[in-house]
Amino acid sequence: MVRILHTSSSNCSDYQTCANKILGLQGQHVVNDGAPDIAYNFLIGGDGNIYLGRGADVSNDQRPDAYDVAYVGNYLAPYDKVNDKMDKAGRRLLKRLLERGKLDKDYVVVAYNQTERVNSPGENVFKRVMLWPHYKPGLYFELSKEI
Repeated sequence: MVRILHTSSSNCSDYQTCANKILGLQGQHVVNDGAPDIAYNFLIGGDGNIYLGRGADVSNDQRPDAYDVAYVGNYLAPYDKVNDKMDKAGRRLLKRLLERGKLDKDYVVVAYNQTERVNSPGENVFKRVMLWPHYKPGLYFELSKEI
């Protein structure tokens, strides 16, 4: 499973700004949240670049069966918009993960709000992602083990 999220931060449009923003997110996750690293496996900047977070060989804390791909910015309407470079970068990332055997041929792409009760990735990302190959509608919440 590939979950698409957003960072709920401000957007970026050039390499230096995106790289600094991602370093800041990593610091926030490590220092404030006590995480061992940035929470996301990959990030997509407004400059159209794909940034390495935890990568494909390290599972994320929330959902070990999924890769988390975060769009840098706040994509709740009416805020940031996904540009064509970002959309192509997301598709390119999934193609490369599939080619390198990191994804099964029958993988599914879902929005973060299909797996958790959150607003992420926001309507402005979701409108693009639901047009991607392998997008799967529906909810994928894990049942609580507590009763």
